[in-house]
Amino acid sequence: MVSFGGDMIDTEGVPTGGPITFSDMMCSRGANFFFAYQTPKVVNIRSKRIGAMYRLVQAAIIAYVIGYVFVWEKGYQETDRVESSVVTKVKGIIRTKPPYPLGLQIWDSVDFITPAQENNAFFIATNVLATPNQQQATCPEDKNVGIGGVRCASDEDCPPDTQIVNGNGFRTGTCSNVTGTCEILAWCPTEIDVRPVPPVLAGSENFTILVKNHIMFPKFGVKRRNILEDMNATYLANCRYHPVQHPYCPIFVLGDVLKLAGESYSSIAERGGVMGFVIEWNCNLDLSVNSCLPVYHFRRMDNKDDKLAKGWNFRYANYWADENHVERRTVVKAYGIRFVFNVYGKAGRFSPVVFAMNLGSGLGLLGIATILCDFVLLNCLKNRQTFQEFKFLRMESKYLRRDSGKRGSTSGAGESISDSESPRQHNPNNRRPSASPNQRYRPYSNNQVQTHIDDVTHSSPSLLLHPRSIVVMNGGPENGNGHIAYSESSSVQLTPHLWNIWKMSEASAEEPRNFAATVFTLLFSYPTPKVVNIRIKRIGLMYRLVQVAIISYVIGYVFIWKKGYQETDRVMSSVVTKVKGVVRADLSHPSLGGHIWDSVDLLVPSQENNAFFITTNLLVTPDQTQGNCPEDPNIDVGRVSCVTDSECVAGGAVTNGNGFRTGICRTEVGTCEVSAWCPTERDVRPKPPVLTGSENFTVLVKNHIMFPKFGVKRRNIPDDMNATYLASCRYHPTRDPFCPIFIIGDILRLAGETYDAISDRGGIVAFIIEWYCNLDVSESQCKPVYSFRRMDTTDEKIAKGWNFRFGHYWTDSTALIGGLFNWHT
Repeated sequence: MVSFGGDMIDTEGVPTGGPITFSDMMCSRGANFFFAYQTPKVVNIRSKRIGAMYRLVQAAIIAYVIGYVFVWEKGYQETDRVESSVVTKVKGIIRTKPPYPLGLQIWDSVDFITPAQENNAFFIATNVLATPNQQQATCPEDKNVGIGGVRCASDEDCPPDTQIVNGNGFRTGTCSNVTGTCEILAWCPTEIDVRPVPPVLAGSENFTILVKNHIMFPKFGVKRRNILEDMNATYLANCRYHPVQHPYCPIFVLGDVLKLAGESYSSIAERGGVMGFVIEWNCNLDLSVNSCLPVYHFRRMDNKDDKLAKGWNFRYANYWADENHVERRTVVKAYGIRFVFNVYGKAGRFSPVVFAMNLGSGLGLLGIATILCDFVLLNCLKNRQTFQEFKFLRMESKYLRRDSGKRGSTSGAGESISDSESPRQHNPNNRRPSASPNQRYRPYSNNQVQTHIDDVTHSSPSLLLHPRSIVVMNGGPENGNGHIAYSESSSVQLTPHLWNIWKMSEASAEEPRNFAATVFTLLFSYPTPKVVNIRIKRIGLMYRLVQVAIISYVIGYVFIWKKGYQETDRVMSSVVTKVKGVVRADLSHPSLGGHIWDSVDLLVPSQENNAFFITTNLLVTPDQTQGNCPEDPNIDVGRVSCVTDSECVAGGAVTNGNGFRTGICRTEVGTCEVSAWCPTERDVRPKPPVLTGSENFTVLVKNHIMFPKFGVKRRNIPDDMNATYLASCRYHPTRDPFCPIFIIGDILRLAGETYDAISDRGGIVAFIIEWYCNLDVSESQCKPVYSFRRMDTTDEKIAKGWNFRFGHYWTDSTALIGGLFNWHT
């Protein structure tokens, strides 16, 4: 109950007597909040056209929810993404013959798979170009390389100790009369760079590839692999993948893979290319785990019609020492096919929570039918005005106050507007009927006629009565006219139009129904919620502001910024890099050996999966052999020092040591003798870095991408670039944002670092290529955006930077010899 100027009105609008307290009012409001149920009032419109449209839209939505959401997309399942690892084993042999520079030679998988292992990728050489027996010396510069300054007429054209951009070494100050180019200090002879035609490794289309793919769905604890449980050694020895006959055989023939990707071996072998090897795992774990099986797809990722920098190739070197211990190398430029594995998929298992959420979302979509039918009903039909009168109930803010005009006087927080409280009721003079301050309102009569009038007065502007003023029916309709009393005194006219509506409603209510009529009414009637339009400035303003905020979010963020109207696809990508530059090592350092280092020496390994490594500092321990030598006294973990042999137990090893003790104490250094690669490694980092100068190296980045769902291929070297542009352009984020050639020093500066700060101990820099493509616009607008960040931190106190070790091996007449390299970048 709530008190209005001395009158007691209960929460249902019925007056009561006696005063109420604040606690009574709060209890009443609380009871209404917890125990009241509110349901929308429905206007049932009998229209065949609207009813049929309503049911058809509902049927389409239900078909979408059941057919697509639940059956096709399995919207009743909780899902998990796949985690994967791939390893490959390639088998095959081929033979090269003269005039190939290395002559007659047998190549097996160890030779043409470079590097031996990559992360989710592998490379098969199909064509090679070798430059054998290079050594550190002086020779003429290659006249086909470099940018400017290659040709010379006299020694004055060759300033000493200078470098030709993209050249092979440093000028000595002499002009060669034989070639007309400057003499350089470099690996000589300079590299041969004429691609063999036809490919020298033809025949690799018959190679077999064993693919071992291990996957896991961690949320469900399910592990699978593509070599199935029912396979045995005999089957694996004889099966070859075929999409119909052997769809689960994990052994593939290279030529077959190319055919399934729509390519031929001859079209790709000469220059190389990039193949996408896709393994798809989509598993329904509501069935048996054994039904979780892989599906293979193959696509060529690079474009064979590229006009510039076509195909795929990289360089690597084999090192050895001759009988005079002069270090030599053979540089190999390898063309071939890079297979990039992309393993994706998901597993699903029934979840009642996910099922309930998708079911609720699907039912919510049924509101689209109401929105569409309401739009047609209220805007497109001839009698739309009549439908509007039935649907909308308008309330002015003045009707929320008592007749005394006091602001804020309402019927209480839990009060609802009843059928007889039409806000649009008014007297014939368009004035609000007067009432005495002490007048008591009475409940409505239960008379059937009164009930019909209540329904009609809500629906038509022809009869508008003040809230709670209808009390009795004084007389019936005569010749289409009748009267309704206000508090047993005031009255308004019941128009003939309204009388006809009332009579139709009454006749409809009394009409007998059968099953067929009920079904017909259900199919061709349209129920729509009735709307109460409350005119209150504060509430209306808040409502519109919230609407504007939501609409701005949907239009501005969801549709414009996030392009929520588009279907999307994930990018498949492969990157190859070509680094150019030479540096001169500090000859005063005794461990460095050769003093000219080019990109073949500094890139270790020669090829990585979407990464590359440039050496900026190194420590070399040359000419190690298997033997006995003193343990390094600088190892401080465990006991390494000794005075007598008893302290060097034979066969034991020191933690982090270099070998196994022989039982002898080498008193000249005070450490135990070990059986190891001797002499033991030198591990004192050079300061300053010995390979300064690599900040001027250039990096050509070739990035091939594909959006498989849309069949779109792109690369960061577009067709409108030419060789002249590539020879001279250098990336700049503003002046030249699409140039694919980068300077190492510029990359570091754009990442907020300096070369001097990172070259001593090394570090990790992320090279990010973003492809956000709006394919509704021209495909040519799909372009890369580059950004750079340092990934490691500079304030680390221990194990700072980035370094690793590797060895070079060769043999002389008496022993296996190696060289240990500790590299920093």
